[in-house]
Amino acid sequence: MRIVSISLLIMIGAIAFNAACPEISSAHSGGHPVSTLKEPEVVAVALKYTKRLVENGKIEKSWAEVEEGTGEIKQFGKRHEWVVTLKNSRAKNPSKGTPYFFFSLKGKYIATHFTGK
Repeated sequence: MRIVSISLLIMIGAIAFNAACPEISSAHSGGHPVSTLKEPEVVAVALKYTKRLVENGKIEKSWAEVEEGTGEIKQFGKRHEWVVTLKNSRAKNPSKGTPYFFFSLKGKYIATHFTGK
């Protein structure tokens, strides 16, 4: 009876850990996290944010024409995030021609800036 109780506690603990820390517990044996999004999906989300920034007058209108980007998962400390890079060769200010969008592995928006760090 005591072994059953201990086994049950271990199972409950594992389930609770998985619920509390999904990004850590979902890493596969290679140590890389498993994302709920694929690259094309997270790039599409960044493009939607870009269009919203254009509509709100936060960035120049030439960004409305950008339709491609790249995404990769990067590690920042113990955290993993999607970093989506867009490029606008028509940007008036070259230093503002490459924004970086940061998202959680589940696609929650974190930040946007032009430094990539």
